Formats: sequence, structure tokens, C-alpha cells
Amino acid sequence: MEKDNSKTVLDKTESILKDLGERFNEVGKMLKNDATYGTKAGLLKLEQLTLENEKNKLLTSLGEKCYSLIRKKKIKDESLGDLFEKLQDIDNRIRGKKVAMTANKKKRNSKK
Repeated sequence: MEKDNSKTVLDKTESILKDLGERFNEVGKMLKNDATYGTKAGLLKLEQLTLENEKNKLLTSLGEKCYSLIRKKKIKDESLGDLFEKLQDIDNRIRGKKVAMTANKKKRNSKK
């Protein structure tokens, strides 16, 4: 009888271990698929961001050229007028900061 109980316990243990092994296999496959999916998704996102960065650089270049042509009065477009005025205001403020920094530097150097 003890032998029968031992055999039953061993059979149950073997069945449980076999079931666990199958479940671990399934989990392993799922993790592998998730990692593959995550890697592919990450690479696609990186490519997307790279293209968006390239686009932004080109738009910046285009904007700088248009701004230059508007300043030279080679492009006249009323719809760009507001943007042009805002850019001129910012340019003037930048020049003001540069002048203030130069004056501050001269003042500091004269104290030495």
C-alpha cells in the first residue's frame, strides 16, 4: 500500500512538473515574441523620429530662406506678414541682449 501511495505521489509530481514545463515553454515563447515585437517597435519609432528630425531641419532651412527673401522684399505674401513681424521682433530682442552682454563684458573688464 505504501508503494501504491508513493507511486501515486510520484505520478502526480511528474504530471505537475510536466504541466509546469509546458507552461514555462509557453511563457518563454510569449516573452520571446514580446521582445521581438518590442525591438521591432523600438526600431520603427527610432526611424520615425529620425525622419521627423530630418523634416524639422529642412523646415527650419526653408523658413530661414523664406525669411531672408521676405527681408530682401523678394517675396511678398500677406499671409506671412504676421510671422515675419514676430520674427523681426525676436531678432531685435536678440540684438538687444547681445548689446547688453557686450556692455556688461566691457564694464566687467574695465573694473579689472
